[in-house]
Amino acid sequence: LNTCEKAIAFFQDQPTFPSRALTIFSNQLFLLYWQKRDFSNGEVLFTQSLKTSIAGSITWFTSHNLFFLLCIHTKKYQKASETTDFILNHNRFGSLPENSKEKWKVYQAYCAYLGEMGKINISDQKKFKVAKFINEVPLYASEKRTRNIPILMIQTLFLFLHQRYDDAIDRVDSLNLYCSR
Repeated sequence: LNTCEKAIAFFQDQPTFPSRALTIFSNQLFLLYWQKRDFSNGEVLFTQSLKTSIAGSITWFTSHNLFFLLCIHTKKYQKASETTDFILNHNRFGSLPENSKEKWKVYQAYCAYLGEMGKINISDQKKFKVAKFINEVPLYASEKRTRNIPILMIQTLFLFLHQRYDDAIDRVDSLNLYCSR
């Protein structure tokens, strides 16, 4: 924590202001706040990072991704949902790599689930289609290795919520099979 704070202060004082180095240390500091579940400092750092990053850049999207995770882990679900809506409706969202777009769609699914559970108010801007998400997200694709479990989990949660128990049990079996591999 101290090293990151010192490095950030050092780079901010440089006349040429090396933004890449600043971003690296800011992201590390943000991860520390996330691990400590320190929402207030994380939110301050997020706000500061928005001032130094270019809207729509990869680092800008990364900052929002880290902020989303912090919101979820600190149970600031409404802020997480607002962040997701903001990103999905951003004009540069379409330019993201497919794996990044899919990550945000999975985040949208978790927010929709929280909305159906009554934990957050969901905006009516774009209605999330649960059935489409359950049926259309292909499972076990090699490029989705890092998201297979979160996808299976949210699909299972929706199936239980909608009382589709046989389908939910099939997803639990898929999870068990996936984990045993």
